[in-house]
Amino acid sequence: MAEIRASGTELYGSGVSGFGTFGGPIGIPLSIGTLCMFLTTAYFYFMSLKNTGGKVSNKYYYVSMSVTGIATLAYLCMRGNIGIVQVECASHPTPPGGCTYPLFWMRYVDWFFTTPFFLLDLGLLAGADSFDTFYVMLQNALCITAGAVGALKPAVNVPMFIIGMVTFVAFIHKLWGLAPENSHYNKVMRLTMGIWCAYPIMFVLFEMTRASGTDVEVWSYMILDVAAKCGCGFLLCHGHYSA
Repeated sequence: MAEIRASGTELYGSGVSGFGTFGGPIGIPLSIGTLCMFLTTAYFYFMSLKNTGGKVSNKYYYVSMSVTGIATLAYLCMRGNIGIVQVECASHPTPPGGCTYPLFWMRYVDWFFTTPFFLLDLGLLAGADSFDTFYVMLQNALCITAGAVGALKPAVNVPMFIIGMVTFVAFIHKLWGLAPENSHYNKVMRLTMGIWCAYPIMFVLFEMTRASGTDVEVWSYMILDVAAKCGCGFLLCHGHYSA
């Protein structure tokens, strides 16, 4: 399969060195992702300003705002061709017979900060013990780190993927039993973790096997990110529990 490089007007549009254009097969989804994350951040901010004595504690808005705020910066960087590196394919590591493909390492920086923050929001919603929340956030951080290492060094992506999946299962298992009587928590947690289960599949399809092109990869991750951060953030903040 011919690999697509994450640079040039064919990917971003005519203004790849700046932010003035919207076109290109990866410029469009990255622009949409930036806009969705920014508008959701603004929404959480304004809701926190007008929320006085409501059913939703402002702490949920604050943490959700940090998730989408960090994601806004990450998507804006990727839209500006920042946070992308060419990685050598594991099967053909050296030229002239080798190949490279673009890896969006900024995506992993985003996830390293935003996913633990979302888990913090879930811990607050569940009224969980602080050390249980810490355990969940730690396992998640290890999962993202393993994924980043495996993506940056395809030669070790299989053991890194295994480590990532072990830690992934560990924190989901803990989440499942945090607040069995809290129906809103369980609704948000199960939906969010269901969406998150798509990320390992995406890792196999894109980072490990390169089964599809870069444009499909960027669209797919953008849709998942918006659903997980914006959609699940809305759902979490508009529950019936205040802590």
